[in-house]
Amino acid sequence: MKDTAKELREMSVEQRASLLKETTAKLFKLRVQSKMERLDSPSEVKKAKKLIARLKTIETEMKAAEAQPQVVEAQPQAAEAESNQ
Repeated sequence: MKDTAKELREMSVEQRASLLKETTAKLFKLRVQSKMERLDSPSEVKKAKKLIARLKTIETEMKAAEAQPQVVEAQPQAAEAESNQ
């Protein structure tokens, strides 16, 4: 699975939370394994860290978007009506 930011944003909140939990557990196992023995693929640690960072960033973006009130543009019709009076 190629976890690009676009694909992650399209996931549901539950899917992203589940993926974050799985990846965090995987990173923990990789770190333990790296201390105990040689890793088959050391780049897996870096990939897991990047994925966790992406997931947390997207989560923060989503929360900020929900908290921020929607900006309503000024109605051009109302401005024209006032200037005509």
